[in-house]
Amino acid sequence: MTLPELTGSTALTIDGVAPTEAPLRHVWNECVGAGRANEALRADWQGHFREAVTELGARFVRFHGLFHDDMFVYRASDGGGFGPQTPSTSRC
Repeated sequence: MTLPELTGSTALTIDGVAPTEAPLRHVWNECVGAGRANEALRADWQGHFREAVTELGARFVRFHGLFHDDMFVYRASDGGGFGPQTPSTSRC
């Protein structure tokens, strides 16, 4: 079966034969799961991850909540902006 690419200039052929170029890299064997992103800011958590890298060969970490309010990535209220809210200063 041949499927044209979106550009229309090249085709992709699927023949069902296993590729011989390189074996499938099992990246999930190098990944550890964590809880929330803000936990990775703690020194004890960073020490535990360092140990997982050294002892287990971990290379990646998976967590959730990267854009949660407690990470102070973006604030939509109180004037918007990035980072925690800072007191406004008036200039004369």
